[in-house]
Amino acid sequence: MYAKSPIPGTLFFCVAMSFIGILNYIPASEGSYHPVHFILGMAQIVCFTPMTLYLFKPSERLPFFQLICIVYSVHYTWFPFYGARPYILFDHLDLDDLFKPAILIFLGMLSMVVGYYWRPINLILRFIPPMQLEWEPKSAKKICIVFMGIGFFGILGMKTGLGSGSAGQIINFLSNFSVVGILAFYILRIRRQITLTSALMVWLLYVPAYMGLAISGGNSGPIGTFSLAVIMTYIGERKKIPWVVIVLCVMALFPFMYAKFEYRDQVWTDTGHVEQEGLGDAAENTAKFGKIAANSFTADPKVVKFALHAIAIRFDISFIFAYIVDQAPRRVDYLYGESYSDIIYKLIPRLLWPDKPNPSYGQLFGHMFQFLAPDDTNTSINFPQLVEMYVNFGIPGVLLGMFILSQVYWTLCYFMNTRQVGDWFAVFSVSIFAGLIRVESNFSLVVAGIFYHVVLYYVVGFFIRTQTKRQTRRPRIRAINY
Repeated sequence: MYAKSPIPGTLFFCVAMSFIGILNYIPASEGSYHPVHFILGMAQIVCFTPMTLYLFKPSERLPFFQLICIVYSVHYTWFPFYGARPYILFDHLDLDDLFKPAILIFLGMLSMVVGYYWRPINLILRFIPPMQLEWEPKSAKKICIVFMGIGFFGILGMKTGLGSGSAGQIINFLSNFSVVGILAFYILRIRRQITLTSALMVWLLYVPAYMGLAISGGNSGPIGTFSLAVIMTYIGERKKIPWVVIVLCVMALFPFMYAKFEYRDQVWTDTGHVEQEGLGDAAENTAKFGKIAANSFTADPKVVKFALHAIAIRFDISFIFAYIVDQAPRRVDYLYGESYSDIIYKLIPRLLWPDKPNPSYGQLFGHMFQFLAPDDTNTSINFPQLVEMYVNFGIPGVLLGMFILSQVYWTLCYFMNTRQVGDWFAVFSVSIFAGLIRVESNFSLVVAGIFYHVVLYYVVGFFIRTQTKRQTRRPRIRAINY
């Protein structure tokens, strides 16, 4: 089924190609163009292709895979074009050191995209029916309000310490209902099935309160995750890119990324997190975070430039990957699958297994490559999934691992993202997909924990779904003229 209009797809294609052209122009204008730039430019084309195809022919309900490809592009292919120096630990690396990693990035992205559209896993999936959960607009409005109430208390529990015990996974699951309720209201508003007043109450009162709680721990990540969820929902409904919303989301994200380092210095304890005992503490910390973020608009231009550089470094994985490729296996041996060893028992809720092991592969990764001091047992370094594939199995790990990852993504989309999936399962899916877009974290942490979320959502959906009544077909009576 092709899109109603070719304009959104054409516009996105033109913007994407123009953006790639501008990125390539930056080093070319400075006389520092390198084959690495060409290779990463080709990787960008691969990453932008799925969204272009989706806008021309939206065969799926939500552009989950399409967005995750763009996120990979942001993390792995943009930074080397800026001409800025990376984090000091990688400052000795130059573009020549990025040549082999750039080829692996390109081949890894190509393996993932080809695998997703080739879909050999379909040989198994075609015998299993996909899921479907519809809603009825009037009842959906009431259920959304209940969901947002449950979600608010869930996120409050997470931010005040309840999410760390044996019931942590349930608290985390309940907190996701905030996003489900908000996005369901968003879809209803897009379809003009709720009033503008109701929508404004949600967006001006509930969303700021929810986001304030979410970031009170000193992490700006919830803003980015929520923004991606909104963008994914909009594209899924309208089949076009919300350019204005994207600009607003970036504008909202920047000041909090700018402020989080100073905020953490003020409120974090020695254990690397903030201690909050109730809603009052969370509100106070949120106000403090917001005040520091507001200062970014009046900061000295040199400070803002430094902050932009720090944010760019925070998003970049290309130099981290180059450093890993240089070190393994020359100085650091491969893990040979160790970081994937907890996938099976990750599927078991901690409520059923309170003493379940909880290995910190962020700690393991940090100490393996000396990102952390030997006596640092609190800090966890992000262990990106593509990097994890190389750290475990080298070049074959990247090429085969990205292909396998594409089959995991397609399996999830087959069950949760077909055009017939239904409105309830669509918003359930967005809350799951938004978390999966965290490609900067290791595989088992991001992917393995969603299994019970899918099961629980389906159980909840069974009770709130709309029962479709079959219409009894009456036999047609042919009029006979005598």
